[in-house]
Amino acid sequence: MNENTLTTKSAIHKDVEITGNLQFKGELFFDGKLQKGSITGSKLVLGEHAGVKGDVMADTVSLSGKVTGNVTAMDKCELGASAELTGDLVTSRLSMEEGATLLGQVRLGPNAEKFKQAAKENKENKPQARPNAA
Repeated sequence: MNENTLTTKSAIHKDVEITGNLQFKGELFFDGKLQKGSITGSKLVLGEHAGVKGDVMADTVSLSGKVTGNVTAMDKCELGASAELTGDLVTSRLSMEEGATLLGQVRLGPNAEKFKQAAKENKENKPQARPNAA
């Protein structure tokens, strides 16, 4: 059997809490909690109980839970009716069900990689906040 035809499918259920970064290959169903980190991989399905405080980057993202952080979906992002995204979204294609919440900027189009690079450069060149002079 050819290794390229195998698709890895993994699941992390709602009773799992992770602090830090999560990296995967293949497809991941994530319904747990993640904080102070990021999730990076190929095909990510975030279930209704998922709670992510950090950035998400994958080829395809299907969101039904809650993300507080930026999402980059190189191919497609699907926001289900129960999805709550507080952060910026960069994707080539977007599907959004009625009831989904999105609070942030959206960069949508076939050049998601260019958008991602521009956003990174913008973040690096952003002036630091200065305290008010007394």
